[in-house]
Amino acid sequence: PYGFHQTRAWKKLGYLDADGKLKDDQQLVDEGRCDADFVAEHYKKRDTIRTLREELPDLFGAGLTYDIYTDDVGLLDEISPKMGAAPRGARGKAEYRRAVWGLRLHGWLFFERARLELHRIWQPMDGVICVRWTLRGVPRLLGPVLEHGGMHLDGISEYKLDGEGMIYQH
Repeated sequence: PYGFHQTRAWKKLGYLDADGKLKDDQQLVDEGRCDADFVAEHYKKRDTIRTLREELPDLFGAGLTYDIYTDDVGLLDEISPKMGAAPRGARGKAEYRRAVWGLRLHGWLFFERARLELHRIWQPMDGVICVRWTLRGVPRLLGPVLEHGGMHLDGISEYKLDGEGMIYQH
């Protein structure tokens, strides 16, 4: 059920029981196949990915809870310099909240029905989560003039995780 190559790899590593099903975490730790810290780190990363998957689409609605961010989270602005403006950023959870609030405010001011669609979440390397998204909305001033009635902006956000599975940089 996991795919030929994945099943073969897990079988070699001893992750499957006699019935071909994944062994539970405690059994793998007891057998020495992995350590408890590795298992705990895996679940923390999984929870961070789950939170991003649940919260980001509602960015312009309820917003974010900020439970998955460190107190000194940093926001890097890589778009402004490409447009000839000075880079902006944020350091710390309070500044990060203000930056997200500013994004939400501009979404509400300039767009009707602004929404963020997630297409893919993946981990290209350990400690990094990437999210491919599309921001869609109907401009308040030009919406009726546009042929399709809306605009979109595609992007990829990169989140870096600390050892606890918390986001320390976006």
